[in-house]
Amino acid sequence: MDRFYREEIGSQIHVTLGVRNEDIPNLATGQEAADSWFQTNVQPYHNDIIFSRITVGYEVIPGTFAANVAPAIQSLQNSLDANIVTRIKLFIFLDHAIFNTTSPLVTDVNLNYYNLFDAMVDAFYSAVERFGVTDIKLVVSDTGWPSDGNGNFTTKELASTYNKNVINHVVTNVTPKRPGTEIETFIFALFNEDQKPPGVEQNFGLFYPTLEPVYDVLPRASFGK
Repeated sequence: MDRFYREEIGSQIHVTLGVRNEDIPNLATGQEAADSWFQTNVQPYHNDIIFSRITVGYEVIPGTFAANVAPAIQSLQNSLDANIVTRIKLFIFLDHAIFNTTSPLVTDVNLNYYNLFDAMVDAFYSAVERFGVTDIKLVVSDTGWPSDGNGNFTTKELASTYNKNVINHVVTNVTPKRPGTEIETFIFALFNEDQKPPGVEQNFGLFYPTLEPVYDVLPRASFGK
């Protein structure tokens, strides 16, 4: 890391610094841990390198460390504030995950990716192309968002937003790498599953076991007619 930092000094390149997933629980324990991380990874370099963002973890919500993300962000923000570092912003990339942004998440040569779904799909296409496979049809066997089980990151509003947006997106048959290619996609899941372990795994359903909708995604239809 020191070698990387030395290369970036004076380069005017904006650097996004990432917190490793395994470091998140420690940062969430209190201010001392966050201050130590800041003093090791930011303090010695921030006057010479343009740190524009700190991302907290990668694909951590939902997951084992999800509950630690918010306190880790708060502790790191306190460290930045205490050291009068105002230009660095802290992010957990939620909007890109739920198709809710107008700015690219990443640019790959001339391909702009505005959401995580497209980035994952096209990453698969690129991977198999390296083995000479160019005519494969991809099926997304399940994708969804839990409506409960992990605080503010798993609400009915977020779940509804994600599922509505993914439906609207896949019917356009568009990813940056494969425009016009159909992506058959299945929403996970039809029902909440009360026999799974408590938490997010119980709450991916569009319906409760009673057949009542958890939230509305599709227009209501008359069944059995």
